Amino acid sequence: MSWHTDRGSPQTDRIERAVRKRIAVGTYGPGTCLPSQQQLAAEFGVAPSVVSKSLQPVKADGLVVYIPRRGLVVVGREPDTDSPLHLVR
Repeated sequence: MSWHTDRGSPQTDRIERAVRKRIAVGTYGPGTCLPSQQQLAAEFGVAPSVVSKSLQPVKADGLVVYIPRRGLVVVGREPDTDSPLHLVR
């Protein structure tokens, strides 16, 4: 098995999608901290640096922010695009 750490690798994409989905469905609700990078790395079987790269787009999209001594905190939710309810305002 090949381990890639560049943005866009299968591993980073898989982790990014999982975190985004967990935010969208409320597993990680607004105001809650994401698990640590070490915890996510253990869950996904990758190095913490891969998790860090995976979370960059999530931070860039404003879904989480870094708060010193707390870690990454969820500030918003993405609409669930699998549901037609995301079209209703």
